Amino acid sequence: MPGLLSTLRNGYQAVSTSFQSTLSTVKKWFRREVTPILQDITFTVQLLYNYYGCPFVIRLFRFIKTHPLELAIGLLAIMTIIYPGIITLPFLFVLGFMSMGPAAGSLAAFIQAIIGNVTVNGLFAIFQSAGMLGYGLVLLNSFVVAGAVLVLVLLMVYLIVESRRRRRSQSGY
Repeated sequence: MPGLLSTLRNGYQAVSTSFQSTLSTVKKWFRREVTPILQDITFTVQLLYNYYGCPFVIRLFRFIKTHPLELAIGLLAIMTIIYPGIITLPFLFVLGFMSMGPAAGSLAAFIQAIIGNVTVNGLFAIFQSAGMLGYGLVLLNSFVVAGAVLVLVLLMVYLIVESRRRRRSQSGY
């Protein structure tokens, strides 16, 4: 039995020594080869941030500070393009077009009382269908999205024209 323990102890010491030697070699290789590469990458990222990132962030905050209304309108237009229901559903609710039909005492009920029978595919029928979450909602949402895209395009044109006008006034032309 003492021979087995001695053999196991010697085997463990040999494996441990081999592992320590390999680990030491890997550490030296890492310090010699990998660390300079990581330092170069870190330096490059820091340089890129200082040259491009920091000025971009400064310009972004300056834009937000000088154009809060334009930014809010642009974000609302983008949200409307993504989910037009933020405009159409409250609009239908205010008019009185509900999921069970026009609400009593609403503008929709008043208009229906004036026009009488609703014609198929008429404007009132489309709004009534939209209120009931039918095909009219898809049609109404498409018009709302088109309007939001138009607002976004006009906003971008306005900002470009304003930027060019400001540059001209600063340069003296």
